Amino acid sequence: MKMLLHIILLLAIAISVTGFLSPKSVNEEIVRHLNNARAEYAKRLLIGNMHELTFNENLLKTAYSIANCDNKKGDFEIVKKSELRKNPKDRTTPKGYHPLQTRIACVKNLLTCKKYDEPICLLGPYSNPTDDQIKTGIIGSRCKYGVGELRLCKAPPATKA
Repeated sequence: MKMLLHIILLLAIAISVTGFLSPKSVNEEIVRHLNNARAEYAKRLLIGNMHELTFNENLLKTAYSIANCDNKKGDFEIVKKSELRKNPKDRTTPKGYHPLQTRIACVKNLLTCKKYDEPICLLGPYSNPTDDQIKTGIIGSRCKYGVGELRLCKAPPATKA
């Protein structure tokens, strides 16, 4: 009987925890909105190497672990979702608008972890991007791998580990 209670409890926890993963469609909607905002930002401030963001499954798994209070480090920066909504007006590069970030995944905050009081996003592949990586020019003019629909640079091809 006690074993059955443990199994039921573990199943309930697993169901409740996996329900907090942001579905791919929600992440893709975030990507679409943020790419539009990044394109406008690049046009306004003449950033020639602004890259498009794409949803990344590996970052999603890591973001979920971090939202569950795991202390993870890697080639990403943690950004509160509210910080992505800020409309940048000056040259200081806000999180979510660094031109070399190309991957993103967002998750809801989990009730089991009090570290974050709102959803978080991970942006990669840079953990500490700097403003000296910004290249000035007309949007899309400083892209090594071509441009996408919004004239944002395409990400470099993935390297095999």
